[in-house]
Amino acid sequence: ILIVLLNILEFNPVQLSYATILIILIWLAVAVRMGDAYHRRIKQALQVPSFKGLIMPRPTKESIPIFEQALSSTNPAIVVYALKMLEESAPQLISSNLGALLDYPDDAVQLTALKQIASLSSPAMSTDVKHLLQNKSSPAVRTQALETLYVIDPDFVTAKLATYAGDPEPMVHEAALSIMRRHKEPMIVRQAAKMLQNLALSTERSSRMIAAGVIGKTAVPDDAALLLGLLSDTDPTVQQSALQAAAAAQFPAAWPIVISALARAETRSQATKTLLAGADSALPYLEAAFSDPSLDPQVGAGISTVLQRSGGLPAIAILEQHI
Repeated sequence: ILIVLLNILEFNPVQLSYATILIILIWLAVAVRMGDAYHRRIKQALQVPSFKGLIMPRPTKESIPIFEQALSSTNPAIVVYALKMLEESAPQLISSNLGALLDYPDDAVQLTALKQIASLSSPAMSTDVKHLLQNKSSPAVRTQALETLYVIDPDFVTAKLATYAGDPEPMVHEAALSIMRRHKEPMIVRQAAKMLQNLALSTERSSRMIAAGVIGKTAVPDDAALLLGLLSDTDPTVQQSALQAAAAAQFPAAWPIVISALARAETRSQATKTLLAGADSALPYLEAAFSDPSLDPQVGAGISTVLQRSGGLPAIAILEQHI
């Protein structure tokens, strides 16, 4: 612009000074409008229950007051979103708001607040979290409260583990037993091993499902025999839980049973997901099964699906051998 003013329009120094002032004023006006548009964009997003389709700018210092104000919204989605943005842009401001959010009448908000309390390792919130654990009806919130308390008040949880490991709510029961398995005290770990074995061998379907869930979260090599038994369970619901656990545990001995689950409609989908999660570790077992002349056609079709969806060169090579 200056080149045009000097060389083409031949402005003198006085004219150039006025032109420069005008350019600066225009630039400031544009900057203010852009700032207003930024804040309008944030407020627009915070008024929409779902944020799909909105490309949001990264949070800045200017947006922090807007997100703080959004924490008092009656829309749970707005509160959860604002909490996540504050965690990214101003984590030091979160702790002063979390206590009130534990009383928010929505599980998603309470779950998000509990997770952030755990990430902050804030012992000051222990009393409020205990209240949720002991009085909340939502299994998911009680489970997260127990896991959060184990971070911020481990002594309290340790003293209550045996109680919560027998909780009538399966999610809480599973979480408590998983904590026992990760505990630093060997005696508690041994107690958890015995409880897990009893659950896995129980005649109650719900108990066997809890056992599978615990193995999925805290698998150790000694769990292989229990998991193989659960994978061979006659109840399809238990099998589903065991297949999910097998995806996390990835015990080599489990792959043949997982592959055989491709034959049954009620377990085929989960078996496929588990084998895909197994990646390269499951490939030798898939190849061996694919080469079996007595292979069940349903299993063969399932293996083909797994190999196609895995997409790696070794998987493609196995497919090409059987075309």
